[in-house]
Amino acid sequence: MSKRFLKVSLLGLLLVMCMSVAMAADVSEDTTSEVATPQSTDTNNVDTTDYVSTEDNDNEINKQVNPTRSYNPITVNTCINDSTWDNQSYDVYSNVKITTNITQSNNIAFNLNGNNITIDGLNIVNDGTQPVVIKVLAGSYDINILNTNITLTNTNYGETKAVVINNADDVLVNNTNINMSTFAQGLGWTQDSEGNWVSDLQTTAILVDNSTNVDVSYNTITMTNSTAPSAYETYSTTDAITVRKEASNVTVNDNIITMDGAYYLYAIDVTEFVTNALVENNNITLTGTNYICGVQLSSTTNSIVRGNKIIGYCNATKCTTASGEAFAYGVVVLTGTYGASSSESTYNIVDSNNVTLTSTVAFAYELSNADYTQVINNNGTVTGNVVMGLGIYNSSYCNISGNRFIVRGNTRELCPYIYEAIYPVTTGIKINETSSYNNITNNYIEVTDEGSISTDIYSIILVGTDYTDVRENELIASEHGDDSVDYDIDGSDTIEDNY
Repeated sequence: MSKRFLKVSLLGLLLVMCMSVAMAADVSEDTTSEVATPQSTDTNNVDTTDYVSTEDNDNEINKQVNPTRSYNPITVNTCINDSTWDNQSYDVYSNVKITTNITQSNNIAFNLNGNNITIDGLNIVNDGTQPVVIKVLAGSYDINILNTNITLTNTNYGETKAVVINNADDVLVNNTNINMSTFAQGLGWTQDSEGNWVSDLQTTAILVDNSTNVDVSYNTITMTNSTAPSAYETYSTTDAITVRKEASNVTVNDNIITMDGAYYLYAIDVTEFVTNALVENNNITLTGTNYICGVQLSSTTNSIVRGNKIIGYCNATKCTTASGEAFAYGVVVLTGTYGASSSESTYNIVDSNNVTLTSTVAFAYELSNADYTQVINNNGTVTGNVVMGLGIYNSSYCNISGNRFIVRGNTRELCPYIYEAIYPVTTGIKINETSSYNNITNNYIEVTDEGSISTDIYSIILVGTDYTDVRENELIASEHGDDSVDYDIDGSDTIEDNY
């Protein structure tokens, strides 16, 4: 494939100098040293990439030529070929592909504003001077971020994000490695259109806001802190992948996520009225001291969490952290608006996930104000002091079937300051608070508790429920079968054919 080069001779240089003098009266002074070659009009030349070079065999000629510099905005296919691109932010417009032939670019950022834009194969290393690496701006579409490595280290407070997608369509983030080390900080705060203060996440690897048809797949994300959380930052929060603000048709598949450091860790957080999200086959490893969560659907509808592998470890000294105890969650489906009168998370499916958690308090799965949820064919293994396979709060018309929960507790008194809508107890499934018309069938639940205050350990606990149908489960705890279910015998629940 042909390449275009800019070569300079002494005669050409003299000609340029003469022309510059002649034009001085009509053109205002521009001290920018910029070299850009226009796109060829030759239809036979299939390579439209701009290459800029000052190489020449005549060393005397080279001494008279200023070093090449990158150009901004970027409006044609471009190859980053030297360090002059470093320490700058670039506006990128439509029908552009950006590649590189150097091993690393430093403190470089891109604002993508248009359609048919591709970033492919870059290796970007940024610090706090460029804390947001790639922004896909509102109205953009057909955007591809591929095969790119992003290393981002920030030791200062403030927004730190690798890829931000805002109100865009048809965006692909694939085969990209993101390694982030960030300042341990809490949520920021902004005012909405009505003047209300709302939280605004400061740290995440990939953020998708109010966008449609977005595919975030086959990426590797590693998140840690560049500084230890201070006493002031007891609510330090980090996401790996965040999907929010009425985004729709978003796929988060086959990513490898490893996180530690912040007091609140969320691997994949889908929130604020997202519809039709697919979170599938992700491999998640979390290590925390206060609170960890593998996948969270908050105020999300018609979405699927399927085939994910989640491993989490969380440990904290009693009553010493923001949550009071170490809390670990595998998959959570909940309504995000405080005091909502009805469920905002409906018609979601949690299917064939594999969750393994070790923590003081652990819930392999949880539903809270999440009507019409299917929890099917999942595995959950939880080990700790007070641990649970599945907790359900104020959620109705749910189907719980084909799951396998192995629960290993060591019950002790918990910090009195903890809060959890489904108060922790060592059991397989606990349902409480106005939950009704739920079916629990064909599950395997095995519960042991080495430090129980009580001698009675149950596989299933029903508290304040109506019309719960518990049938044909294999239940093993202090007792087996129907006797392993704790419920109000005068209520409307049906407990039968369990063994």
